[in-house]
Amino acid sequence: MEPPLWERIQEIYYSTLQVSRSERSAFLAGACNNDPLLVREVNSLLDADDTVKDFLEPPVFELGLRVISSSRTNGDGPLPDESLEGMTIDGRYLVERELGHGGIGKVYLARDATLHHRRVVIKVLLQASLEDPYVVKKFRQEVEALSRIDHPNIVSVLGAGELPGRKPYIAMQYVDGVTLRSQIPAEGMDLERAALILKQLGAALDDVHEQRIFHRDLKPENILLQFFKGGTELVKVVDFGIAKVKDSVVAPSTVNNAPVGTVLYMSPEQLRGGERITAASDIYSMAIIAYEMITGRRPFNPSSAPQLLEMHREGVRLNPIDLRPTLSTEARAVLLRALSFDPADRYQNAAEFGDRVARAITASRETVRVPATHPVDRQTNQPQSPLQAQTIATPPNVVAGHLLRGRLKLVLGSVLIALIGITVAVYLIKGGSGVSPEPGRLGPEASPTPSPTRSFNYWLKVQKIRNGKHYQEAFLSSGKEIFETGYKFRLNVSSPEPGYLYLFNEAPPSQSGTSFTILYPTPVTNSGLATLGANQPVETNWNTFAGKTGTENFWIVWSVSPVPELEAAKTEAFKHPLGGLTGDNLVATRKFLMTKENEIKTKYTTNKETHQTTVRGTGDLLVRLVEFQHR
Repeated sequence: MEPPLWERIQEIYYSTLQVSRSERSAFLAGACNNDPLLVREVNSLLDADDTVKDFLEPPVFELGLRVISSSRTNGDGPLPDESLEGMTIDGRYLVERELGHGGIGKVYLARDATLHHRRVVIKVLLQASLEDPYVVKKFRQEVEALSRIDHPNIVSVLGAGELPGRKPYIAMQYVDGVTLRSQIPAEGMDLERAALILKQLGAALDDVHEQRIFHRDLKPENILLQFFKGGTELVKVVDFGIAKVKDSVVAPSTVNNAPVGTVLYMSPEQLRGGERITAASDIYSMAIIAYEMITGRRPFNPSSAPQLLEMHREGVRLNPIDLRPTLSTEARAVLLRALSFDPADRYQNAAEFGDRVARAITASRETVRVPATHPVDRQTNQPQSPLQAQTIATPPNVVAGHLLRGRLKLVLGSVLIALIGITVAVYLIKGGSGVSPEPGRLGPEASPTPSPTRSFNYWLKVQKIRNGKHYQEAFLSSGKEIFETGYKFRLNVSSPEPGYLYLFNEAPPSQSGTSFTILYPTPVTNSGLATLGANQPVETNWNTFAGKTGTENFWIVWSVSPVPELEAAKTEAFKHPLGGLTGDNLVATRKFLMTKENEIKTKYTTNKETHQTTVRGTGDLLVRLVEFQHR
């Protein structure tokens, strides 16, 4: 049986990495049996290597992504192009060192002298690339596309120009992060994290499409993830080299009968070539990425391009719920609609798709990631038997019985409520027992309604660290023990009823100038809203017990309605790159929290089996300061 296309591409790709650049064309032609599809796909992966090197430091490369340092020759002898290290470009960019180079250009780390020596990356074409009109056009079109876009989830272009010899360069934002590819495990990503990433990706593409630009090469390698203190994770979309730019000055006509992009992430209309590309085309590619993030595999894995197009036409055969049993049926419906063969049947707005798929997968309420229980055939990458998925189907007659009983209960309940209402009304009209009620009272025996009891739960997930590596499995903790410096931990909070949640962390002062940060909400969690659903767990990203012996303080605030003081603090914190509170805003917030914590009487109990601490109190606002010690 012919191996799946992706496996063949990867095998040839890894083999090509061992070959010198000057010999790659001949090697690829032989390894691919002159199949233009395979050649183009392997080159696409090699190009992705070059792309991510534009933005990332060498240590973050994983899963076959490589870096060629400036000291290596890779078998080709010294590089023919003069190094820019130590030079100043256009009197602005101070080049520090080379980050890497690929087949068409070099990438340098530089400092922008006009922006307080902010780190930037400089991408320069090699001299040989100037002789290829397509490469030059692609390079200049990327500048044009990025110059039209101003969105936090799109890597920004800071400047462009030419070096001596008319060699073009681009100055772009430096991103300290990792590729999405490196973050997708075999069993799929954490659903809450995947939701946050997809919401940002949808918002970014929506803005791109508003500028009449279509990416055409979306894949996990072209999506970077940048991390900030407090658990904030920012998406950055890169590589607009083959984007479709409407009304382009650089490439007025980009119609091409040949498909462009990465085959396994192409929409059907891209794969056929010569057809109109719209926002729905990028949304199809985004849906493939979403399916892969959630299940750990792509929805289609063909052995050839014609077979892939036929799979597109037939639709997704493997239900994502079979791969991720805890997934909601709504999530399945959203994914399959976005993967419709006809562009008109898909979502037409990327932000809408991002929001819907994020909401649907978080509705699964998965607290522990559960891998698929059935084995997969390594040759076909398909489940060996659908029966082994261990999903439970309810017989139709049982469903009908449940529905009938439910309707009877609803009718009887409505009748009972009506009778009670009539009785109360008659009682009130007569004044009850002949005694006229006083103003503001229902009757002679009425008494003030007691304040309801509210509650929330919190617990820690702790990961031991030995010699910089994970040691043993992560464990749950109530946080009452003393932890070792270097251990990682996640704070979890939930409440049995819907409300609003605010989480603040108070740590020792840091070089960033703030030690008081907001952990929930953040600009990328729930669109910055503090809302919390009933029994919906909120889990922070991994934090580390750092520094000398000390205490990590966390303020947990739960309320039935938004808290004006904390909403104001949230707005100010969102303006800080690390979500920090400073100055008068910090003083006012700390004073509010300390005052309320002293005023509001709460009780707490800890379950030794679940390690969850339950905080209870009367009223509509609960505030608790939680302290975790480390040595």
